[in-house]
Amino acid sequence: MSDHSFPLAMAAIHMSLHSLRILAQRGLVSPEDADESLDGVFETLENLEPERLVVVQRHLDPLFAEIKQIASAKWKPAE
Repeated sequence: MSDHSFPLAMAAIHMSLHSLRILAQRGLVSPEDADESLDGVFETLENLEPERLVVVQRHLDPLFAEIKQIASAKWKPAE
C-alpha cells in the first residue's frame, strides 16, 4: 500500500468500525456477527507491511475489544 493511500484506507477502516460499534450499542449486532466482521478487517490488515501492522494493531485492538464487549452485552436476539 502506498504512503498516499494508507491514511485514506485507515480512515475507511475506522469509519466502518465505528459504524459497527454504533450498531452493537443499539443491540443490532450479535457477538458472532461482530467476530466475523472484525475477523474480516483483521484479514485485510494482515496484508500490511509488518511495521505498519504493529502500529495499526496497537490502535485498533482496543476498539476491537470494545465492539466485542458491547455486542455481547447488548445483543437481543429476535423473538
